Amino acid sequence: AGTADIARDIRKRFATLRRSTAYVSWRKRNAFARELSDLAELIQTRVAPDDPGEGFELLWAFLQLAPSIYERCDDSSGTIGGVMDDAMQAISDLAPRLTIDGTSLAERVFDALQDNGYGEFDGAIPALTEALDTDGLEQLKTLAQSAQSAPLSEAALAGYDFVDDPERQSKMARDTRNLSAGMILQDVADLQGDV
Repeated sequence: AGTADIARDIRKRFATLRRSTAYVSWRKRNAFARELSDLAELIQTRVAPDDPGEGFELLWAFLQLAPSIYERCDDSSGTIGGVMDDAMQAISDLAPRLTIDGTSLAERVFDALQDNGYGEFDGAIPALTEALDTDGLEQLKTLAQSAQSAPLSEAALAGYDFVDDPERQSKMARDTRNLSAGMILQDVADLQGDV
């Protein structure tokens, strides 16, 4: 099969995984992890060599499956997390061959890191350093600084509606937002050598 056919089949499997709600018991977890690992390896070996851009898109979509996967299986052993780490390493390996605009890639990375509840996008900035380039890193810095100074949204506050005190609710929402933005700024500073 050609690269396009393989990519299409992988996307179909992703759609099935996204829709699935069946719980994966600890007995089936290793087999499920192997299936996920095989999908990531298929992308690395059959798609990425001929089409790095499509390989990146598929690996990114793979990482976006993480919340739906983690919500239906127990990964206390870290098996699924290891597969996600391998996918991020594959993205890192692809980064030098990507021709994506650094600024738009920065926006994509920033958005992914805003909703990174399972840590699937941890390490995305260092992994994509070469593809982000100077412009992308500067864009990430700008986005993170803007996020820190922006007023809190209703959605951010709603996440802490279990707190009765409005002042404490605002502080908790602000701390969470600033933690995420601060981690982005730290990654960018490290990569820019900005002690």
